[in-house]
Amino acid sequence: MDLVINENGYFLGKRSNRFYVRYLKDGQKQESEFSADNLRSILLASRGSISIGAIELANQHYIDMVVLGRQQKPIARIYPCNLSGAHLVRRLQLEAHLNGEGLKIARKLEASKIRHQANLLKSISKTRKNIDFSNELIEMESTIEKLDGRVVLGSNEIMGFEGRCAALYFSCLSKVIPINTRNPDGQDEANILLNYAYGVLYHEVERACWLVGLDPYLGFLHADRPGKPSLVLDLIEPFRPIIADRAVVTLFAHKKLDEKDFERGPESQVLSLTSSGRKKILEQVLERLSTEYTFNGQKRTWSSWILESSHNVARVLRGNKFELIQWNGG
Repeated sequence: MDLVINENGYFLGKRSNRFYVRYLKDGQKQESEFSADNLRSILLASRGSISIGAIELANQHYIDMVVLGRQQKPIARIYPCNLSGAHLVRRLQLEAHLNGEGLKIARKLEASKIRHQANLLKSISKTRKNIDFSNELIEMESTIEKLDGRVVLGSNEIMGFEGRCAALYFSCLSKVIPINTRNPDGQDEANILLNYAYGVLYHEVERACWLVGLDPYLGFLHADRPGKPSLVLDLIEPFRPIIADRAVVTLFAHKKLDEKDFERGPESQVLSLTSSGRKKILEQVLERLSTEYTFNGQKRTWSSWILESSHNVARVLRGNKFELIQWNGG
């Protein structure tokens, strides 16, 4: 399981082989315990403190411990010093970055993302008779064919295709959720929720990179900048529609949100999620990550498929065939 600590003022400590979380809620002391044997990761999503014993226990069990920032993007990660990664994989990753082979991988990932966006739109249209996405889907499927084709494409061309399809995709989503356009700095409810959902997904993909020995900061398509996990941004693409976008659509479609889930700062300019809002989107994303999906006869959770996708990239760098996980919208 994933332990998400979302209460301000918490204290995370250790008792024998167990973690305990202590915090105040409605003026009352609350405490919960969790066995280290049952935890896969600990997400620190609010302000609090941790004991050295808790850090040591997490490292002993290789439990991923991540500090999430305001938009729930990882800002720090605690991992054992003996988790060295695969040096061969990283050398091959650098070579692929320099010789253009990495761009071929990124191209396939972008095609997969657009295919999954199209499949989500198809799934939505099946349950809403008054919505027609056919024109947008025709253009998106034409773009997928170009990305899957043999014509050499540069990074600018690939990003251009991605941007055009993103505009089509979110114009369609605007018919089912209150969003005009996708804007990471947007001050509307849908963009705030997407930022949060993508942040949790960043954590999952970055964790997968570390586990298979890939350098999350050395990407193939997204530009390398200090502090920017560009490979994570490459690898996350196919999973945005499956995990994050689907979670946000579900919250709106099932009318699970209300005004108590959002708040504005002192100057009433910056919109953010309240504790209840964060809890709702976290639960939805984590539920999606734990959903099982069958691909090529294998049934796994989406969290496991994210790890498998990173393994696939590492295998491709070693000269193996790239096998993309295809989602049909179910």
